[in-house]
Amino acid sequence: MTNLDLIRQKCIEANPDIVELKEGCIVHVNELSHTVFGKDGGKFMAYLNRPFPDDLLVNDFYDCEFSEGTDEIRIIGRPIRLADVLLAAIGKGLAVNTIGVFMSDEEGIMPHTFRAAWNLRKDDLNEQSEETINFLAELLQ
Repeated sequence: MTNLDLIRQKCIEANPDIVELKEGCIVHVNELSHTVFGKDGGKFMAYLNRPFPDDLLVNDFYDCEFSEGTDEIRIIGRPIRLADVLLAAIGKGLAVNTIGVFMSDEEGIMPHTFRAAWNLRKDDLNEQSEETINFLAELLQ
């Protein structure tokens, strides 16, 4: 097992949503890598993962559809994010459900210390606290 495989495994143990079959999830259909882009009725729709010109539409490269539980698909899941790694660290006693954000310049000097809590279980800006959103808005003004 490579280090990347180990990290991915530990992240999935900490956050099973990584392998939830939904939009953005990577699946292998008949051993070819696809990305799920939607669901129509009871079937998931996916496109083959390969480079595409920027001017193609989804219908131009729609590749397959499948039902959940079909034998020929293997769920890989979405890519691992920093929040997933930090959540996995919780089980090792290395982190908590939120992290603090501290800012410094290239030289590591922190003329001002800012702090905001980022909810790792909701790794989406829209799901963060008002305090965190205000902090980030002020930081980026």
